[in-house]
Amino acid sequence: MGRIKYQEALGLEVKRGRPRGQWPKKADLVRVYVKEGAPIRETAKRLGYAKDTIARALKSYGIKRRPSGGRPSRLSAIGLTAVLAERGAQAKVASKFGVSVRTLRRFIRKVKRNQI
Repeated sequence: MGRIKYQEALGLEVKRGRPRGQWPKKADLVRVYVKEGAPIRETAKRLGYAKDTIARALKSYGIKRRPSGGRPSRLSAIGLTAVLAERGAQAKVASKFGVSVRTLRRFIRKVKRNQI
């Protein structure tokens, strides 16, 4: 701490905080994370950086992160209403979309509450 004050007293510019290591290039992040759609962990592994470094670099470069958790739903409100209009059994509809009956019921509740 004394060294920094001494340098400031001399009028020298002092860098504060922890030294920052190298970050991946923006072009590499765009290629792997955005265009190829790799998750942050895989992007970090492929580019040779820590996942936290990749997350900070994305924020710094202004690249929007994808929402985490879960896979994209196979159900869609339009497709679901078209199938339910046929009045088929829920088990039949669920198997058509490749999801469980429970997932189908949860999705129907969300559609009815206009959350999707």
